[in-house]
Amino acid sequence: MNEKQLLKLEIVLGAISTISFLTIIIMTVLFIQDALIITILSIIAGGLFIIGMSYCLKIEQLVGFYQCSHCNHKHIPTYSAVFWAMHIGRTRYLKCP
Repeated sequence: MNEKQLLKLEIVLGAISTISFLTIIIMTVLFIQDALIITILSIIAGGLFIIGMSYCLKIEQLVGFYQCSHCNHKHIPTYSAVFWAMHIGRTRYLKCP
């Protein structure tokens, strides 16, 4: 797959993860009365969301490159650097290597 297709896949995967998370949570709160079942379904929904977002972040880390705003150096950071970086959308604030 090329970079544009992978970035589109990231958007689709992120949307599916978010929609499924919200759907499970809303349906659980509205229709389930048992606290144990609510807890179990909430944990499952959260797990699915975390797994989906982790894959999205991995795609973004592998496909994208980051350019320093001071020296214009282009680099591909580690997954943990991308994970812990402050960000807005796909703009991340990283240290230049």
